[in-house]
Amino acid sequence: MTTVVADTGDVVAVARIHPVDCTTNPSIVLKSLENPHVTEIYQDCLDWGAQPAMRRARASEMTAERVAVAPGARMAELVPGRVSTEVDARLSFDRDATIENAYRLLEA
Repeated sequence: MTTVVADTGDVVAVARIHPVDCTTNPSIVLKSLENPHVTEIYQDCLDWGAQPAMRRARASEMTAERVAVAPGARMAELVPGRVSTEVDARLSFDRDATIENAYRLLEA
């Protein structure tokens, strides 16, 4: 007997293997962009970012953040436990910026 914790961006695999928890990171999300089964998830993010109401100054950054959390948000609907998403690693020595980034990811 074992507990499965998936380190993936593959929402289809998560639905198939039923892990208890999941984690994602930017490199995993980038790899998942190649998966045709998750195109809808990312297209929703792009459509959101293309809305006329988006503030153009931050539209690309905010859309990228949505893309970063989209697979995890979908996985959270599938697993009974937690899904983690990394904050921007460039902020690792800036506590306040890390917390701000985490709140933006939660909002996304």
